Amino acid sequence: MRSATRPWVPPAAVIGGFLVAALVLVPVGAPVAIHDDWVYARAVQVLVQDGRFELGDLTAATLVTQVAWGSVFAALFGFSFGVLRVSTVVVAAIGGCGLFGLCREVGVSPRRAAAIVALWLLNPLVFSVTSTFMTDMHYISWALVASWCFARYLRTGSPREGVGAAVAATLAVLVRQQGVVLLASAALSVVLAGRDVAGGSSRRRWWPLVPPGVAFLAYHGGLLLTRGELPPAQHLFAEALEKGGLSGAGALAWRLPFMHVVLIGASAIPLLAGLSRSAWTRHPTRRQVVATASAFLLLEVGLLTFLHQHRYFPYGDEFTSAAGLGPADLIGQRPSLIGPFVESSLSVCAVAAAFLAMALVIRRVLTSAVPGRRFFATPEGLVAAILLGQVAASALPSFLFLNGDGTLDRYLLPGLAFGLVLVGWATTEVRVRPGPLLVGLLLLASVSVAGTRDFLSFQSGVWRAADDLVRQGTPATDIDGGAAWGGWNTSDGSFLRHSARTPQGPWWLHLYAPLVTSRFVVSSSAHEAGYRLVRKVPYESPFSHRPRHVYVLRRVPTVGS
Repeated sequence: MRSATRPWVPPAAVIGGFLVAALVLVPVGAPVAIHDDWVYARAVQVLVQDGRFELGDLTAATLVTQVAWGSVFAALFGFSFGVLRVSTVVVAAIGGCGLFGLCREVGVSPRRAAAIVALWLLNPLVFSVTSTFMTDMHYISWALVASWCFARYLRTGSPREGVGAAVAATLAVLVRQQGVVLLASAALSVVLAGRDVAGGSSRRRWWPLVPPGVAFLAYHGGLLLTRGELPPAQHLFAEALEKGGLSGAGALAWRLPFMHVVLIGASAIPLLAGLSRSAWTRHPTRRQVVATASAFLLLEVGLLTFLHQHRYFPYGDEFTSAAGLGPADLIGQRPSLIGPFVESSLSVCAVAAAFLAMALVIRRVLTSAVPGRRFFATPEGLVAAILLGQVAASALPSFLFLNGDGTLDRYLLPGLAFGLVLVGWATTEVRVRPGPLLVGLLLLASVSVAGTRDFLSFQSGVWRAADDLVRQGTPATDIDGGAAWGGWNTSDGSFLRHSARTPQGPWWLHLYAPLVTSRFVVSSSAHEAGYRLVRKVPYESPFSHRPRHVYVLRRVPTVGS
């Protein structure tokens, strides 16, 4: 009864717990950039200090909303990487509210919807990406709010909900171009719904999609007028698409759906573990058997293919890997926390969970009271359309990574959010035992907090080591301090306008810091060919009772140098 009379209590508790974990339990104020969020931090710095909006050559996203959002926090609390991370945590909490509202729109109870929000916010991948100023959480959060408002608008026809959808969708589009796919999915839902939308006419339901579309066109038109071209970094995607061609598209056509489904299933394990036996004892129809068997076959083929290629869950390991959370943008390798056997076991468990989640969703779709295309007149139909669109949208940046898993783990996040909504919808008629769910959420929270603490502490050690060299008189351009440090301290914002002074160096010295000579390197390994150890810099890790170290190495002079 309490959840019925006070539906805001469960999500408030979840989001409050998330804020405590993200702002108190991890060193959110660490004075470090992560991966490429220094590019976006630079845009905020320019706006706050110089009063002008400037996109560097390295910017591929639209970024307007994110820079404005970060600038508000920087103006109030001062510019720092920590303050910008706080801004991401806050927008992630707003996204959690949108996710809760979207779950409620598809008929999920308040407590179950709050559990979905917890599965999202406490997911190790989501939590670690939230501790950055990258575009992922800013885009996804506004996309969730926009989807919630649009679902309510299709159901009620209320102008207030339409305005909310238009505003939130505009904010999403002005973070990432991917927001246009969100508009296309919503438009598809309206078209397929036909006269089943509230008010009886789909033509009057289009107007919330117009402002974000106009904003997208105006943004790119403005760039062309003021710069004469789009930011050069955006050309990378076009070049990768051309290079990948049809063979690359074919590889992504099965890899991306497979990886999305597996991530959704793995992320829903605490909920699936708590489902009562009634979820699995219902007699299936022939259509359900065929569809479920097909899903099983596809997942099995994907699992065996990836295992044969020695690719393990979590896939697209940028922020999640055997070494923990956070990107490996540094010379050397962080010590692995799990071995190949555990990785293989995790992969099998994740695929098994994906199969169970797919079976539940398939059954619910095939037994839906709204069959055929009228399904898309429902909120869950809208969510399904958006999910498919976000999976398809992840293909373009994934062309850059065809030689690896085929994508990066954070590119799967938009699909994960909407996939969890569908899993929640598929289990609305099934009782969930609170014990396994709560234990699973506590485990997720523990891994997320410990992993994020470990990475931020590690990154702080890296920056401390590089900054100490600079204080001792070493030019910043002589130091390879990893992708983020090198970009922030040595980049002039240009893109591929300088030849790399370390020709055989890692990727970030070609993209972010071509002026770096690598006379000194900061490494997670004490031994690198051609270098000798200069000093060790300790950092605290929750995964070790002893301090761990990053290492400062100096190039060994060669004869004649």
